[in-house]
Amino acid sequence: MAEHINEATMRVPKRVLDTLLNALSSGVVPRTGAPYIAIGRNEEIAAMLDSLSTVADGGGSMRFLIGRYGSGKSFLMQLIRGYALDRGFVTADADLSPERRLCGSCGIATYRELIRNMACKTSPEKGAATALLAKYFLQVKQDVVAQGILPEHPDFNLTLKKRIYASLCSMEGNVGGFDFATV
Repeated sequence: MAEHINEATMRVPKRVLDTLLNALSSGVVPRTGAPYIAIGRNEEIAAMLDSLSTVADGGGSMRFLIGRYGSGKSFLMQLIRGYALDRGFVTADADLSPERRLCGSCGIATYRELIRNMACKTSPEKGAATALLAKYFLQVKQDVVAQGILPEHPDFNLTLKKRIYASLCSMEGNVGGFDFATV
C-alpha cells in the first residue's frame, strides 16, 4: 500500500530541494518535500495511507500522534499532509496547546488555526480557505448561468443568493448556521 519514493530513482526538484534545505537549516519541519528525507517510518506511513484510503472510500478515520519532543510527530504530520494533498484532499492542521484545545473556551482559537493552516493541491502551503470559497462561488455562478440567467440579467444576483442559501441551508440547524448562510 505504501507508495514511497523509490530511492533508486529519487531526483529532488530544485524548488523542493531549496525548500527542504532552508527548512532544515532553520531547524523547522519542511511543509513540502518530506518524502525525500523520510527514513524508517514505513509502518507509520503505511497506516496513515491506509487511513487516507478509508476516507477516500467514504469512511472516517482519526489518528493522534503522541510522542516525546523530537520524536518526529510534526515531521510525520507534514509527510502525510503531502501525501493527502497529492491525492486531492483538503488538509488542516493545528498543534494543540493550552491556548488551542479541542474543547472548552479555547475552541475558537483552535478553529482559527485550522482555517489558517488549511491547504489544498492548488494552495499547498496554507490559506486555502480563500481558494476553496472562490471555487465554490464560481461553481454556483456557473450553475446559475447554465440555468439560463446571465450575469447581466437583473435577476442574476437574487438567483445567485438563493442558490447559495439553498446549498447552505442544511447547516441552519447548527449553531450559527443561519448566520453563516446569510453571510
